[in-house]
Amino acid sequence: MGMIVGKKFSEEILRQARGLGKKLVKAWREKTVLPEAEGIRKSFQERMRNLMLYRNEDWPYEYAFWKKQRGLE
Repeated sequence: MGMIVGKKFSEEILRQARGLGKKLVKAWREKTVLPEAEGIRKSFQERMRNLMLYRNEDWPYEYAFWKKQRGLE
C-alpha cells in the first residue's frame, strides 16, 4: 500500500497489475485448476446434486437440466 500518488498509479502497481492479468489469462487459457478450488467446486456440485434430487418435483426444469447436462441419476 501507499504506492498511489495523486490520481496516477505508480509504475510498480502497474507492473504488478499487468503481471497478475497475464497470469489470469494464462490460467484461463490452460484451464488451470487449483487443488483447493477443485475441492470447493466438487463440494458445491454435490450439494446442488442433492438439492436437485430433493426438490425435483418443485423444480422440474432445473431437474431436467441436471439430468441431461450433469448426468444426474
